[in-house]
Amino acid sequence: MKFTKESRNAILCAILGNGVIDNEGRVILRYSVLKSDYAEWKRKWLMKRGVKCSEIEVSGNSVIFHIKPTKWAKLLKRIIYNHCRKTVGHPKLWSRLSKEHLAQIYLDKGSITNYKTRYTLSLNTNSSKEDNQVLIEYLNGRYGVSFYQMKWNGKYYLQCGTKEARKFLNLIRNKVEDVPSISHKLRNI
Repeated sequence: MKFTKESRNAILCAILGNGVIDNEGRVILRYSVLKSDYAEWKRKWLMKRGVKCSEIEVSGNSVIFHIKPTKWAKLLKRIIYNHCRKTVGHPKLWSRLSKEHLAQIYLDKGSITNYKTRYTLSLNTNSSKEDNQVLIEYLNGRYGVSFYQMKWNGKYYLQCGTKEARKFLNLIRNKVEDVPSISHKLRNI
């Protein structure tokens, strides 16, 4: 399969999700063994978009696969990694992504929590306040979903309440198939 814009955007999506880029330009994706069905589903999703992936390997309590090295991943490493730390505050990169890509990132980094009568949806960006602000403005401007920032262990993440969580989930729910180990992230609230 030819390496296309769709392939590049799928790799970007994997990196903004759980992916880590090594020095050779491989994107490494690691998931809990409990989410091995999701890892297999994600690998197939990437491969349908022309991305060459390794087989899934089990390593302790994790399953790992990697995206074969590309010049695109090497370029993204220079853009996204600042002093060996992943940064998410690049509006031009986010503007490349569709609702389907946003759904993939949420499945990697997101969660829903129930507090008695209300819910919160979180995106664990594990990033700086400035980077998260760029992402908040992007999500509000493009999709009309309002997030705010929370701090935990010196890092910031995004969060929204029940009303905005419903908007966000309605935006992405039909963009991803139901995989048993992550179906709780897409439930109706």
